[in-house]
Amino acid sequence: MSKIITMVSPLIRRGGGGPFISSLRQTLVRKSVVGLNPVCVVHARGYKHHESKLVKELYKRRLEVGPEPWRHRSEFANWNYDAEVFAFGKRLGVDLSDKILKRLFVNKSYVEKESNKRKELGVDDSDLELESNELLIVEGEKNGSDRVKMLLSSIYPSLKEEYIAKIHDVLWADESLAHIGKNLGMTDLILSGESSPEMITLSNTFKAFLGAILVESGSNELELVLKDFVIPELIGKDIGTIVDFKNAMGELSEILEQQGRGLPEPRLLWQSGCNTVLAVYHVGIYSDRKLIGRSPGETVLIAEEEAAKDALKRLYQIEDHRPPLPVDRNSSRSQITQ
Repeated sequence: MSKIITMVSPLIRRGGGGPFISSLRQTLVRKSVVGLNPVCVVHARGYKHHESKLVKELYKRRLEVGPEPWRHRSEFANWNYDAEVFAFGKRLGVDLSDKILKRLFVNKSYVEKESNKRKELGVDDSDLELESNELLIVEGEKNGSDRVKMLLSSIYPSLKEEYIAKIHDVLWADESLAHIGKNLGMTDLILSGESSPEMITLSNTFKAFLGAILVESGSNELELVLKDFVIPELIGKDIGTIVDFKNAMGELSEILEQQGRGLPEPRLLWQSGCNTVLAVYHVGIYSDRKLIGRSPGETVLIAEEEAAKDALKRLYQIEDHRPPLPVDRNSSRSQITQ
């Protein structure tokens, strides 16, 4: 018997050996063999046939019930609104009082909802100490928009005002501001009459946040916050696509004439595959015998238009190889214009 145990001990430890070893393992677990050294017994490994049926049944029931409905974070037991609001201010590095921090998240619809609840219950709503963020939204809308235009003019000093306005509209759109507010963690902190905050509510809350910064910390801190959260939204975006030059060649001729330079002259630099579906033409724009822009295209006209756009990007200093945006807090106005 001792020889048999010695032979099968490695198989018992590895968990292999087939039905015989499996039954022997179970026997050793249930009974104690007198005079034998203790054996390290490993539980039998194998496929649990009941598990697949259980998983399939749970999956089927999940499909029948449907997806889990959205629930506000405050519905969970481990929610502390005061602590979350306090952590929000510290996380963003802004110095705001607890009173104004709570106020900027109170939407007008939430105040109306609470007031209607009290009226239905017959309770006087005169002592309802809730102040909506409407005034903060107005302050953030006006001053934040003006500051964004000022920062864009500093970053792109050569661009026309109409192009600055186009970039501003992209940054100041409700979709962009709602995206910023959502990623800053405002969704769970907003108090509104909606079950889930809509895009316009998130956008207005972020504007209220900017208004709160202006009221308590001043315009300099507001500028730093805009550089931290709003201006970086331009990273990865093609400014030339945003400004969308309509008549590139005409605009280029006008700018060169204002600068006292020669009119633009398009020239075909090289071409390839002219008689194929993969034809490519490379056109360059010259002024006073200097190459100021170039671009390929499927036809000569397309290449000429793209080359004119490339020349405008170089003149406006918004080319693709431009240095990164100076969005750090230590960059001054002189560093931005450089």
